[in-house]
Amino acid sequence: MKNPRLLLYLLPVLFLLGAASLIWQNPIFRTQTASLEELKVMAEKGDVKAQYRVGYAYYRGKGVPVDYAEAFKWLKNPAEQGIADAQVKVGVAYSLGEGVEKNIAEGLKFYRMAAAQNNRHAFLNIGNAYWDGEGVEQDDKQAVEWYKKSAAQNLHAGQHAMGNAYWEGRGVPEDKVEALVWYHLAAAQNFDLSQYMLGKAYREGQGVTKNLREALGWYKKSADQGYDRAQYMLGYMHWYGEGIPKNKKIAVQWWQLAAPKGHSSAQYRLGWAYLKGEGIERNDIEGLKWYMKSAQQGDAQGQFLLGSLYGRGAQGIPKSYKESFKWWLRAANQGHAQAQAAVGASYILGQGAQRDHASAYLWLKIASLSGEKKAKKLLKELNEITSSKVGVKEDFSELDRIAASWKPKAE
Repeated sequence: MKNPRLLLYLLPVLFLLGAASLIWQNPIFRTQTASLEELKVMAEKGDVKAQYRVGYAYYRGKGVPVDYAEAFKWLKNPAEQGIADAQVKVGVAYSLGEGVEKNIAEGLKFYRMAAAQNNRHAFLNIGNAYWDGEGVEQDDKQAVEWYKKSAAQNLHAGQHAMGNAYWEGRGVPEDKVEALVWYHLAAAQNFDLSQYMLGKAYREGQGVTKNLREALGWYKKSADQGYDRAQYMLGYMHWYGEGIPKNKKIAVQWWQLAAPKGHSSAQYRLGWAYLKGEGIERNDIEGLKWYMKSAQQGDAQGQFLLGSLYGRGAQGIPKSYKESFKWWLRAANQGHAQAQAAVGASYILGQGAQRDHASAYLWLKIASLSGEKKAKKLLKELNEITSSKVGVKEDFSELDRIAASWKPKAE
């Protein structure tokens, strides 16, 4: 070359061009930089990494709508070929029935394949299986062993699970202080459930000195991430002025965030606020809507309040003893003492149900055993009404035994 100095300038450029060409020819680089359409072409030709990325896109809704069936179709082969992250996602698909028929045993099989590759998410999911007894015999100690492996790899959900184990004393001795150590580790990674539990601990003074301001701070961190239980508690603390001046308007704003997510207690409290016009402009239609949502979800307090509205014919709702009895009975079966007293009264009066002194006695006795004052008063009145009837005392003695062993049933 006539100009050797030019050659010196060109050599680095030529080297970079050559290196770029080699990098582009590398299938891993192409997989990482390709568009979804390009990935599909590569996936259809059998590129396992491309198949995983296409499956992941459908799984997370990256560039396409979420489609679990399509995600499963693309993730299954990478999972069988040994890609651990794909194995975990296929395990989740089988466990939840997302995009494929639910099969707990098959889900566990893929989790164990990923666990053999030291995958921390697989450790967590196997721990959850033992914790809940899903696909395996329930075993808290086994669950904790798997959670430890997950937490040791700094997975926040694994750390939170360890916190739960110590908090509840499952698989390990109950130790609220140790639980908080694990919750703090997960909360430091911005894990909303652990932030909520720290708020609960500070509010109740469990494992730590009670500190309502600190509780508010942790609840706020969790609520800002959208966790409905934290949003509900922030509303509760503002409503009643716990650690902060009462502010029903702010309380309602938090409940308005939690209620649409299905938090049943936030729903009935929001309904109450609308019906009473507290913290928000009164709106009977909205109030009834949220009472109904709470009750239909199985919230005993929501059911009791809705039944009470039907019983009074209040806030534009037509009076219906049949409806009030229906909702009170559902709440009563869950152990709501006021609802149990209301059911007992309904049987005495024959309102919403046929008059039945034996059934009335049973429900009033159950309620009185939990300290419900109204039930005790009604029970005394019922005894006076029936004291002259032959054989009633003997029948009621049997009902006393039934009431003593009665257990609530959650919906």
